[in-house]
Amino acid sequence: HARRLLLFVDGVDEAAGLKEVVEDFCVNGLVPLCQRVVITSRPEGILLRNYKHNFVIMDLRPLTVAQQEKIVKTQLKDNIFYKHLIAFSRIRETHDELYERLFTSQEQTKLETFSRPNRLELPDGS
Repeated sequence: HARRLLLFVDGVDEAAGLKEVVEDFCVNGLVPLCQRVVITSRPEGILLRNYKHNFVIMDLRPLTVAQQEKIVKTQLKDNIFYKHLIAFSRIRETHDELYERLFTSQEQTKLETFSRPNRLELPDGS
């Protein structure tokens, strides 16, 4: 039985100053040696033209809110700050939905552009 190595390089775009070195090693070092490589990156984090040949390029769908919560819960377990953050996020979503439903776009514009004088500022702006 032949032994096979599959190398995963996750987050190439996050390698900061080493990104080009890591990309070059994968594209010009491993691939010509017929090594199987899976590379992950945000689309804007790499030069796509470097991967046009010898790679299958896939776009993954974003995680849903529920999937994101599951991942964070797994990592943070019962962290009280995370629970508060999630509760705050849900309250905010509910408020945003109410705002959209209860106010016309004209009323929203009026509220969002409301201004009043800054009483902490002197008339000359200082």
